[in-house]
Amino acid sequence: MFTFDTFGFQKGGHLTMSIQDSINSKELWYLDCSESQYEDIKEKELLSLCSDLNSNHSLCLVQHKFSPNITEERTAKKQGYQYFLIVNCGEEREITYTFDYIFVNPNEQYLSLSEIPFPKLFLIFSILWSVLIFFWCINWGFHFKLRIKLHQLLTFVLFTKAIALYLLYFFWSNISQTGIVKNKYVISLATYIAFSEYIFYTSLLLIANGWTITKKYLTKKQHVHIAIPILIIAVSKQLQKVYQLTWVGIMLLFILAITYFYILKLLFESTNNSLHTLQFKLLLLRESGIQPLTTPTYAKFQLFKKYKNSIFYYILLFVAVYGIGVTITRYQWVVEICMLIVDLILYIAIGFTFRLRDQNNLFDEFQTMNRHQNNGYQPIESNYEADYLNETDHEDVDKRIETQSIVYIENIGNGTNVELGQEESKK
Repeated sequence: MFTFDTFGFQKGGHLTMSIQDSINSKELWYLDCSESQYEDIKEKELLSLCSDLNSNHSLCLVQHKFSPNITEERTAKKQGYQYFLIVNCGEEREITYTFDYIFVNPNEQYLSLSEIPFPKLFLIFSILWSVLIFFWCINWGFHFKLRIKLHQLLTFVLFTKAIALYLLYFFWSNISQTGIVKNKYVISLATYIAFSEYIFYTSLLLIANGWTITKKYLTKKQHVHIAIPILIIAVSKQLQKVYQLTWVGIMLLFILAITYFYILKLLFESTNNSLHTLQFKLLLLRESGIQPLTTPTYAKFQLFKKYKNSIFYYILLFVAVYGIGVTITRYQWVVEICMLIVDLILYIAIGFTFRLRDQNNLFDEFQTMNRHQNNGYQPIESNYEADYLNETDHEDVDKRIETQSIVYIENIGNGTNVELGQEESKK
């Protein structure tokens, strides 16, 4: 039994079908079945199914023998999904089929029932992401003198996500109007979507690892841990859409599930590690007799606490939506809209948390450290960090890196400005 296509028809939808086989066999049957009929047929063994067909038992809406080809043209009387099958009741052999068919819903709509919402769905979310870009650019306009790498990365994520959604809108709109799917467009779109996914999850992990906030740079090991699993997800996700329920698609789905959970675990652990690093810096300030609550370090600690909460709720929602997506294969637009909402909410939370402000605490502290050294300030070094890290068995510390914490104290007027930096040198 060979199921060569399925399509969701609205009431009044129309189909035109023409099939030719290569051997002109008289033992081939063409079946056009409703969803309930298809489920019943799947439960039958081939011999039992062929016996019922040869006995002219009514199993499907349309069932014809090849003689020597098949033609069908009809209008759907009610809304529902139709399954189109070929059953070989003769001897097993290689057969080549030539298909020529058109499925169309009312108003010249060439999308299947579960795909009809896609054009409007992607248009709405592309507009929402464009609104985010607008407000993000206004915020940056008020602080145009600031040049922070983290915000440059977040801006890049915004534009890549919005462009991806616009491309998806034009792709599904074109299919809706023409019914034509060109492979070169599918491959190009899948490549860009994979790139967009890669940038999105990379930005989340870079923030979680404290890039430009608690660390001057990431180690090679951290780069590998970030790049490889995200690349696997970006590629596997697009390939799974192609192979779907074949054994290759099921294997890719399994790989996706494992890699997703690994990345979510890494995301949460990396955020915790960054919080531990900031906690140590606050302890170091207290050890130096400095009130830490008014320092940039404390402000960054509060930012990462908010980021951790955002990641925690994102993981919960992501797992729930992903689980629904695995169990529900029919209404994929519902899963798609849920995932788009989750991504949008997460980015709004991150953007609001790390937005540029007048009293900004996200300057690259390592650039600040260099500025202090150039102005003649002397660092106060402490070995307290090594003892702290040994006591807590901090997994984020690369044993090849020796880290010394540095506190800069600068008297300005009646107040004291305290900044904390790091100095890293390879052993």
